[in-house]
Amino acid sequence: MFDASQTHAVLRQAWLENIRPVLVLNKIDRLITEWKLTPSEAHLHLQRTLEQVNAITGELFTTDVFAKSSEVHATLSLCSIAAYLY
Repeated sequence: MFDASQTHAVLRQAWLENIRPVLVLNKIDRLITEWKLTPSEAHLHLQRTLEQVNAITGELFTTDVFAKSSEVHATLSLCSIAAYLY
């Protein structure tokens, strides 16, 4: 489950500390095995999650938090998707 308030706080803190964030989407197998989503529904859920993270990043970029210099680059450098089969 995606927690926008926690993600917003973590991205803001990472920026303040000059840390490049890495987004990890883990336990995605549960979308199908536990939530009983179809692969298409799981894809849409993941797409919406990524869009929400991008929206938060864009929001932070336009605020004073990201106004440290005139050459600010607020991008997520990596996105990792992880699943474990047991």
